[in-house]
Formats: sequence, structure tokens, C-alpha cells
Amino acid sequence: MAPAPSDSPRTSCVAPGDQGLAISTVLGAAIDVGAVGDTPPVALFFDLTAFRRRCEALVEAFPPTTLHGFAVKANPVVAVVAAAAAAGLGAEVASIGEAHVALAAGVPPARIVYDSPAKTDAHLSWVLSRGIHINVDNVEELERLSSVRAALLSAADGPDAGAAEREAATAAATATVGLRVNPQLGTASIAATFTASASSKFGEPLRERRSAIVAAVSTHPFVRCLHVHVGSQGVALDVLVGGVSAVVDLAAEINDGVGRRQVDTLDIGGGMSVDYNGDDPAGGPTFDAYVSALRSRTPKVFDFRLVTEFGRSLAATVGWVGARVEGIKRAGGRTIVVCHAGADLFMRAAYAPDKWHHRVELYGQDGEWKGGCGGPAKGHCTYQDHLHHQVGEEDADSVSATANGSNKEEAMDAATESLETVDIAGPLCFSGDIIARDRQLPPVSRGDWLVVREAGAYTLSAYCRHTSQLVPAVWGYEEDAPTELKLLKKMETPADVVSFWSA
Repeated sequence: MAPAPSDSPRTSCVAPGDQGLAISTVLGAAIDVGAVGDTPPVALFFDLTAFRRRCEALVEAFPPTTLHGFAVKANPVVAVVAAAAAAGLGAEVASIGEAHVALAAGVPPARIVYDSPAKTDAHLSWVLSRGIHINVDNVEELERLSSVRAALLSAADGPDAGAAEREAATAAATATVGLRVNPQLGTASIAATFTASASSKFGEPLRERRSAIVAAVSTHPFVRCLHVHVGSQGVALDVLVGGVSAVVDLAAEINDGVGRRQVDTLDIGGGMSVDYNGDDPAGGPTFDAYVSALRSRTPKVFDFRLVTEFGRSLAATVGWVGARVEGIKRAGGRTIVVCHAGADLFMRAAYAPDKWHHRVELYGQDGEWKGGCGGPAKGHCTYQDHLHHQVGEEDADSVSATANGSNKEEAMDAATESLETVDIAGPLCFSGDIIARDRQLPPVSRGDWLVVREAGAYTLSAYCRHTSQLVPAVWGYEEDAPTELKLLKKMETPADVVSFWSA
């Protein structure tokens, strides 16, 4: 689908660090061709150019031998995983379903990393027989994997062995096997996404079971990798580096003990935080900064082949949701704007609003930018942050004069006076379906569009089926052709919902 651009210039709200998010242009094009409207009243949009730029920045920051597995849990849309692969990444998967997504996206098995805290023997066999890198969660699981691996190898030597058995055995013999370690680093600002606490369910606790870890790896020579992943949001760079440093020391201890270089690969996970408030011009920590910190504090990590598992930091800021406003009501001294994006897409913002917030902006019925952004009490970004506001050429001079001339303060005051503090509610039938509170927006009308930013990760992958809302379509676009929308995932239909809930 290639909608024609509008005749009139459209306002664009631009993300810090990714200046090509011409949201108004894209939203206007989607409205023009019926990709969004009264039906469907919500869709997710994905800036493919910015995503590719993020992937390339990751690849360039690390040594060229590094395997970067895009964390499919962040965004399992097959076209997005394929875009990551085209940019030089592999895939990190946390279930058999995600493994099939990665394969469908064209990721070679050898470039897939399989992590999960709960694997059946069937899972272990399926992954090993395809030569997929697998990280076991604990020593008991390692023992089970050892038995499954032995069975695959011996099956190739049986009298009835065929090509399939021999192929599976070869794949199992060459697959990288790692053991996940929990460095037990303390706490982080978001406990639910921190995986290196003393009592985390992930990995073997290093402080409590160091000897057992060393013994288990040493007695299984096929274990060539140690895996650490300390969290996925709210984790400072120095904490990430601390986790990596712990496994570097552990690998040296194991290799010294066995008298050879058994552990030659370190999977250092992902976990770089994203700036959901729009305060950081870079959008959060950079990959270059992370690598620089690693070189400074634990340079021996680069003696190993590295694997990474970034997801949120690649995809979150390049996606946004456009949702139609369906109603405005006033109750108990509050103004509530009801739209078609709620806890179905933004579960964490609804259930943990003190930890998770997304920038919200208001657009008119034709997609023209009206205002908004930032978190509670952040004010009106039209006048406070030039990075967030761009206009068509014919308006640029007048806006610049207003913003920079003698009437700047008067313009800011006038804009502020026109704002109303609102709560943003979704379509689900429970009172907690509020995804943003105390946001300052210009006057809102039914048929306007709310844009929720930083929605490229952990929206569809954490989708809530409550009240069986139709899962929205995902549209991609390139920054040099923002009106040429590409369907990355079709919208769910009522028939799809019935099928989902049927035997």
C-alpha cells in the first residue's frame, strides 16, 4: 500500500536520537487510505529506518565476531525479526514458538540462541537437533541436556539410523551449549525486570553455588559458554558491566581448573534501558558507551567470542501506537480521555504506572499535530523542546519567529493556559485500564488521535486478551518515504478471535 502524501504540510513529532519519526505524515497517510479510522481505530507503526540504524549501531560497537541475537520477546513480528536479520543480527528466543518465528524470519539455526527457565526434554531435543545455541538455566537441566544429547548422538550409530538421525547428531554435537549464571548483584529500580537479585528465578546463584557451577561445567566438556543477563529496564550500565565481570572471572577459573580453554564464549545478555520520558537526547544509554565501560572495567571479556541479546533498546523507541479518541468524560474532578489503546497493549503502564510511562501526544482527526508529550507535569513540548516539533515548510518561519522572538514567553503562557490535565483510558472493561495519568493536552475531541510513544517493544508480545480486543495491525515505513506504508502484520479479525477461543 502506497498512500499519496497530503497536499498540506503535516506536523512531525520527532524522537530524541531518531529525528525521522515524522508521525503526523505517517498517521495522516494511514488515515487517508483507511489503514486507521473508525475501523480500525488503532494500529502500531514501526520506523524501519530507525530500527535498522539501531541495529547497525549495535553491530558497529562490538567486535565483528559477536553474535547479536535480537530478543524476539521484545517484538515477535516476523517482519521485524527479518529486518533485524537483514541488518546483521541473529535471534534470541525464549520458547519453541519464538524459535519458529525466528526460523520463519529466515534466521539460520546457528544464529539463534535459545533461553528459557523451563525446558522439557522434548524442547532440549528439538533445539539441539537443529544446531541452535542453547543456554541451560541450571545444573539439573544441564544433566538432562547431557542425557538428551547423548541419546541424539547414539541414535546416529544405530542399525536403523538414517540421514535424519545423522543430521540431528551432527547438529547436536556442534551446537553451542551455555549455562546461565545469576551474579546476584543486589537490586535495580524496577524489581520485576531485574533478573540478578539474590532470589531470582533465573540461572544458578553464583555466590551460593560457585563450586557446583565450576564442577558442572568442568565435567561436561561440551559446555563452552557462560550466560548472564541481569535485567531489561531500570538497570544502570555499571550493573550490566558488573554482571559481565562476574562471568569473565568465572570463565577464567573454569579454564584454569581444566587446564585448557573450554569456555570460549560469553553470552552477556542485553538489558540496556530505554528513556521512556524523552529526557535524554540519545534516547538512553548507547551501545558505544556500554562497550567503552566494558573495555574500561573488564577488558578481558573481549578475549571471548561474545553473544548479546538486546531487544527493548533496539525496538522500543522506533515504534508508536495511534489510537482514536472515542470519548471524553469528566468525573470526580478529573478529565478522562477514552481511546482504543489500553492495558491490552500497555499492560505495564496500567499495572505499574509509577515505573512505566510512555509519552502521549495528541493529533487531530486528519493527523495534524496538536500537542502533548512527556510524562506527568512535563508540560507542552511544542514550546519546551525543539527536538519534538517540526512543521511544514510554509509554517516553519512563523513558528521559529514565535518561538525565538520577543513574544516567546507570552506564546508559552498562552499555550499552557489552553491545556487540560487528563487521564488516558483504554477500551478494556476494568477500572485499572488507565495507561497515563495527569497528562497535559490541548482540548481533545472525539475522533482525534492519541499517539503513544516508545511502543516498539513489549506491546504486542505482552498483549492482554481481556475482552478479546482485536490485535491491531502493524505498519512499517521508511523515513525517506513515510507515506508508503508496509503491512508488517495484519489486524486480527473477529473470526481469528473465535478461532483462538475454539477447540
